[in-house]
Amino acid sequence: MQKNLINRIAILLPNKPFFGVMLVQIPLYQHLRVNYPNAEIFAWSPVEEALFFEDIQVLDKVNLVKNKKIQGLIEIRKWKPDILINMRPASEFAHLITLCSNSSVKIGYETKSLFKYFYTFLVTKSHGYIAFRYLNLLRPLKIPIKFNFDAIRKFEGNTSLPHKKSFICLIPVGGEGEHKRWGIENFCRMCQLISQYSPSLHYVFLLGRKESGYVRIIDKMLGKNASTYINANIYEIVKIVSNARVTISNDCGPGHLAQMCEVNYIGLWGWKEDESPFVRMKEWFFSRPNAISILPHEEQKDIKTISPNDVANIAIQFCR
Repeated sequence: MQKNLINRIAILLPNKPFFGVMLVQIPLYQHLRVNYPNAEIFAWSPVEEALFFEDIQVLDKVNLVKNKKIQGLIEIRKWKPDILINMRPASEFAHLITLCSNSSVKIGYETKSLFKYFYTFLVTKSHGYIAFRYLNLLRPLKIPIKFNFDAIRKFEGNTSLPHKKSFICLIPVGGEGEHKRWGIENFCRMCQLISQYSPSLHYVFLLGRKESGYVRIIDKMLGKNASTYINANIYEIVKIVSNARVTISNDCGPGHLAQMCEVNYIGLWGWKEDESPFVRMKEWFFSRPNAISILPHEEQKDIKTISPNDVANIAIQFCR
């Protein structure tokens, strides 16, 4: 289909409300925006958090369909999108919406559902960083796909930095549970060790509301050498990670902005009960030369057993 003939693109969004899951979808929507500048891009989602995409203007409208699935089906059918992209391969109702959408082009992931016969294109779920998997949904449209995230950096815009000092960014959050949290004391002790090598370095901590109690510990252990941001917005996060000497992060949502900006990055991982972090890393770690993953000893498994000294030694290499 010719690009100038595409006026309406509908997307059935994943049903996960987590910040990180939403962030890795952004490159897909940015690619659609660039390649179909005249099209309206509407999405349908069962989670209220998806309104975030409207706020940052990567989607024109997000329609909430929680507890009103039939209404969503009717809305899409009436809208008659030129292209429909279904990002929910496990949902039979999402397949039904796709079938009934009146869309000329229907794109989704390969599925065992009998609805698969009604798609125009089915895409294999690739392995690797999950943002790439989403971008693969665009391959049938034969549009240029940049497998880097230059557009993510543009979010920093005119956002100002807190100071002009050279600094390291720390992201000690992890909403899923303690198996993802290295611990604020470990982060601060690591900063103390780095300061022995480079006393002039500053430390910028990105925290969520749940981590507001960390401020007291940060102040006590690092004093004026540290600054804290609580609930920083996407523009502030991109600005900070893009200008930091290195970002050191638990496996968490804001860490994906650092990964997609392709900055110097150290990711900290632990076991979830008996599940190896390698299971999660296949999808959630963006492998590249300036990104390093640090795991605990296999016999210890607990993320908190990673030595601050070991992390500090690696961070110092990025600061030279």
